[in-house]
Amino acid sequence: MDEKLKKIIIYVSAGFVILIIILFAISSCQGKSANYEEYQKSMEKAAKNFYENHEDELPTEDKKTSEYSLKEMITNGDIEDYTKAFEDESLKCDGGVTVINNNGYYLYTSELDCGDAYSSNTLSKKIKEDNLTESGQGLYEMGDNYVFRGEQVNNYASFNGETWRIISIDGSDNVYLLQEKSSKDCTFDNHYNIEESETGINIYYQGEGKNSNMMTCLQKVYDEKISDEAKAYLSTQRVCYGARSEADTTNDGSTECSIFIDKQELNLLAAYEYIRASIDDDCKSISSRTCRNYNWLARDHSTYLITPSARNTYMSYYKDENEIEETYANNYLPVLLKISINGKVNYTTGNGTEDSPYQIGDVAKKKK
Repeated sequence: MDEKLKKIIIYVSAGFVILIIILFAISSCQGKSANYEEYQKSMEKAAKNFYENHEDELPTEDKKTSEYSLKEMITNGDIEDYTKAFEDESLKCDGGVTVINNNGYYLYTSELDCGDAYSSNTLSKKIKEDNLTESGQGLYEMGDNYVFRGEQVNNYASFNGETWRIISIDGSDNVYLLQEKSSKDCTFDNHYNIEESETGINIYYQGEGKNSNMMTCLQKVYDEKISDEAKAYLSTQRVCYGARSEADTTNDGSTECSIFIDKQELNLLAAYEYIRASIDDDCKSISSRTCRNYNWLARDHSTYLITPSARNTYMSYYKDENEIEETYANNYLPVLLKISINGKVNYTTGNGTEDSPYQIGDVAKKKK
């Protein structure tokens, strides 16, 4: 055989062997990762079975927790020892399942840490890992918050059987979502305004028994449109409804949060959130037309804002397609819901694209 042909055959054969080795290594790693994820799901199932038989150990007060550790699961025979499951006597793993009393619903979150072999991820941590940036489009660190900014951002999420967009993550790892499509029209308020001799008051909440129509409407949506399974994932929010002028250039919520009410399940987008989502340097206030530039919120979905106009007490702000305008508070218009998800829930699947949104809520939760 020709020497040149021999060399070609040897090189091709060697290359083929190397390719097989690489593919085998990749396949092995993927298999191990999948096995660890399955083991973690087994932990969640074991914990749910445990608490079904030990209901007295569930947390009874809001935001209190109870933990069933991996060590306890193995000792009690509720799950196979990880060294046997992965046939590795040297493997060291830690973790467990935490049950949170979340607004009267039980939220189960799991953690599995096996060192370099595997470490589980939370939803908020995964979103940060995928999108954090200091320029261009993506997730920006802004004070204690992480905010999606720019026109094309991977902030899609699937929750409660519909599509949402991730607005931000706060310092407590709560993930704020905005409904992609409106499922409800509401009037902000149609009470008689004696101060202005007009119908409509743009104040979200005026005190005990003085709810705006919007507040009542959102409560109805919560009761009728949010499933019990989904409610287990929600964190209550601070609803900031301080009035804002068109010339106001703050984008940190200080104006809106001069007046607020805590522990609300549903909310609406605030004016400052629209402003800070743009990466156009000339976007200074809600009157800046440049705020529609490089801004994922400037899309063809309309909604009332939670923010009232400071010009008078009967005009509210409304996002009409890609700009913010004033509107009479007694108008009947679409609303996009804003919710807060407990960001310590486990990451499951998705990368935030429209075709592969972050999946939230694949494990059934038990109501108290």
